[in-house]
Amino acid sequence: AEYMGSRVSATVFRVEGSLLVEVGNATDDALTIQQMDAIVAEHFAKAFQKKHKHDLGQSARSMRRLLLECEQIKVSLSHSSDTILSVESLHEGIDFSDKLNRARLELIAAKWLKSVTAVVKRALETAQVGS
Repeated sequence: AEYMGSRVSATVFRVEGSLLVEVGNATDDALTIQQMDAIVAEHFAKAFQKKHKHDLGQSARSMRRLLLECEQIKVSLSHSSDTILSVESLHEGIDFSDKLNRARLELIAAKWLKSVTAVVKRALETAQVGS
C-alpha cells in the first residue's frame, strides 16, 4: 500500500520482461496517513495526561508539536522494533518522553490498519490475484 498525501492507495503490478504492468489498484480517499498520525498522537496525549495531569487537547500548539514528532515515530518504527518519543517543553515547560514499539503501534492503530488491509485486498481482487 502506498500512502499518498491525502489517501491510501494500493497498486498491483505484473512483470513482463523488463516492464511493470499495472494489473489492479484500489484507493480509499477517506483513509489518510494523517489519521494514523492522529491515532499515535492521541495515544501519547493520553500518556502525557496520565503522567502530568495536563490535557494536551487544550493546546493547539502542543498537539501540533506532538503530531510532528509522531510522524518521526512512524519512520523510526519502520526501521526498528521500538523507539522513544522525546519532546522538550511539550506543554507548559514540561518535557515528555515515552516509548513505543511496533506491536503496541499495531494495537492502538488496529482499526486503521484493518482498513488499509482492506484496500490492499481490493487491489488484489481487481488484479485477480489468488482467484
